[in-house]
Amino acid sequence: MGNYLGDHMNNFWGVWVTVIVVCNLIGYYLLLIGNSRLTEEESQKETTGHTFDGIVERNEPLPRWWYYMYIGTIVFAALYLVLYPGLGRYTGLLGWTSANQWEKEVKQVDNITLPLFEEMAKVPVDELAQNEEALDIGGRLFGTHCAICHGSDARGAKGYPNLTDDD
Repeated sequence: MGNYLGDHMNNFWGVWVTVIVVCNLIGYYLLLIGNSRLTEEESQKETTGHTFDGIVERNEPLPRWWYYMYIGTIVFAALYLVLYPGLGRYTGLLGWTSANQWEKEVKQVDNITLPLFEEMAKVPVDELAQNEEALDIGGRLFGTHCAICHGSDARGAKGYPNLTDDD
């Protein structure tokens, strides 16, 4: 049995996120519908009360293309939230997770790089030192993983050893 308080709180936040997202989508829809009900005749009579240089700002309805674009955005958001995670603990119909996506990408990279590394592991270090492709790969690996601490010239940084000395 898990931690009751932790489980309870985790469930709370999942529900809380779901309520906020759904209420926002409903609110956007209601706001859009409320503003689109204004007729052309009403908009000619009704003003916002703002005037500048004799120009009166009228309360005009949204252009139809803009209205349909907003409706399309709300439909897209609802479909996205049904297919992908975004509503608290709901995982979506597609079951997508960032961890699964990451694992898939790691496997793709491993399929490309592991055969190359296995081939190079069979070659003695003295021969690899003469291989331009191996030196380029090693340089990129050092720049990605080691240069942060040891410096781009490998002379070390405060608290990290110098890799160019004879030790």
